[in-house]
Amino acid sequence: TNNKELVPLSKDKVTIDKTNCTVTGNVSHFSQYVLGDTNMQTDLSNVDITFAIDESGSMDTSDPDFNRLLAVKQFIQNIDTKERIGIVTFNSTATIQAYLTNVKLALTNTMEDLSMYDTKGETNIWDGLNQSGKVLTTTSSSTNLKVVILLTDGLNNTGYSDKAVSILSRKLNIDNNITIDTVA
Repeated sequence: TNNKELVPLSKDKVTIDKTNCTVTGNVSHFSQYVLGDTNMQTDLSNVDITFAIDESGSMDTSDPDFNRLLAVKQFIQNIDTKERIGIVTFNSTATIQAYLTNVKLALTNTMEDLSMYDTKGETNIWDGLNQSGKVLTTTSSSTNLKVVILLTDGLNNTGYSDKAVSILSRKLNIDNNITIDTVA
């Protein structure tokens, strides 16, 4: 990032390998990077983001080092007063942990309260997205872009079907202009 704005890598520095499902980028310095669409919003000052964090039992093997929680914590430490973050956790059901706020201490405390050692239950991605949508539709500014960052291993195995998850994702996008980005 450069002054809280994402700076895209030029196309000649990025290789997309569709066969192996990898993206490689050549950089000249160590920094934070976000993998995203070439048309994604790069100015983060008018974006409201809700993190939907998978806490199901399968995360014990998919993310045993809790990288998803550490990434959210680091993101929170780098926000400024214009950026607002919400937090939803889900396993068999979803829970709104924090509505949109730019108060780092409150967000940090919320993340510290999440147990890094208590993953349990099944994976209800539909409920995680539904609750994230509620956070954004009830507390987001109408002028801000609305984004859900879904952190999961993608093993939706309770609640609604994968088709229902797709329908909800489309509905959130069409009805509420919410973009859903997945980190798996």
